[in-house]
Amino acid sequence: MRVKFFYNIFFIFFCFFPWIVHVFDRGIILSMKLSIILALIGIPVIYLLPSIVAVYGRKHENALSVLVFNFFLGWTIIGWIAAFIWGTYYSQPKDINANIKIKNVDK
Repeated sequence: MRVKFFYNIFFIFFCFFPWIVHVFDRGIILSMKLSIILALIGIPVIYLLPSIVAVYGRKHENALSVLVFNFFLGWTIIGWIAAFIWGTYYSQPKDINANIKIKNVDK
């Protein structure tokens, strides 16, 4: 009785094993493709995050400089942090009328 039980387990295992491996293998290949796609999109976005924040988030007046700095020095951790701080730094827009004094002409 025990021999037949182990024989059945052995038979079921080896009959369905190729199917199990195939499904498992398809899942691994699918997850690898998904991981590659996410990496190809995610790594450049994270690398250029300081520039994205400067251009779209803060509308920084030196956004092009932040982009160039981030592109060339962003591969270093210190350069990326410096670009991120520079990109998130809020700079007041320059008011061209701020230096003009208006005389009060009430007579």
